[in-house]
Amino acid sequence: MTADDKPTPPPPPPAGDADAIRADIEVTRDELGDTVSALAAKADVKARAKDAVADARDRVRDTARAGEIEARAKGTVAGARHRARDAGHSVSEQAALRAGQVTERVRHRPAPAVAAAAGVVAALGTAVVLRRRRATVRARRR
Repeated sequence: MTADDKPTPPPPPPAGDADAIRADIEVTRDELGDTVSALAAKADVKARAKDAVADARDRVRDTARAGEIEARAKGTVAGARHRARDAGHSVSEQAALRAGQVTERVRHRPAPAVAAAAGVVAALGTAVVLRRRRATVRARRR
């Protein structure tokens, strides 16, 4: 504590007031007791060291927990990535198998495939013709 930090003492009570003097002494004792307790706490190196060790231990635990959580998250992501890759391979294998089966069917019986293709071409042709007619009708209305 520096000289600037000292609280200003209260003015002394009148000389003849014994109760006021006793009250002033009691207040001063309380303040002095608080000051001594604060100084003792600062001087207790062992207790301060224990507090510092406890704080450091808590920080290390928190860091370790964060590391564990990060490792778990990385493991989960890696597992999901492998499952997705396996599923993608499975789907592509199934698609290739199906494509092979369809190709074989078309080779053995081309008529249904030709009919389906002709139906798609007819539907697309009809859609194109209808759009052109609508565009022509709209253009005439303007």
